[in-house]
Amino acid sequence: MTINHPLTDVGSHRADQSGARRVTNPPNMERQVHKACGDINAALNEALEALGRLSHSPVDAFGVARVQTALYRAREANYLLGQMVGTPIERRLPWAYYRARLQDKALRHFSLHANSGRQATEGHRSRSNRPKRRIA
Repeated sequence: MTINHPLTDVGSHRADQSGARRVTNPPNMERQVHKACGDINAALNEALEALGRLSHSPVDAFGVARVQTALYRAREANYLLGQMVGTPIERRLPWAYYRARLQDKALRHFSLHANSGRQATEGHRSRSNRPKRRIA
């Protein structure tokens, strides 16, 4: 009995199966797109983690924040695309619905980070709006 490896012994492997034709199902294209979304999401997460581990000077912080924001939006868009592709065609909403969700989420993300990582509660005054103390 000989074992033909498809990479090293291609000629004899094909000769052994000259009459036999392998029938496979074509790949489900929607599933392929869904898998691609997962791969892209993993790569974006890895890039965000790598940016987070870097130490930057205050001068570079603005540029890094812009890159992180762009990566965040790309990751969220990819996540929403995966949701859309994973939904059966007859129940699928148009991309405009998902795009609106992306914009809402991005606005929440920006407002959260604009307040130094916490959202202002009602009745809460920031330090700059407090009345100044008078020393008598």
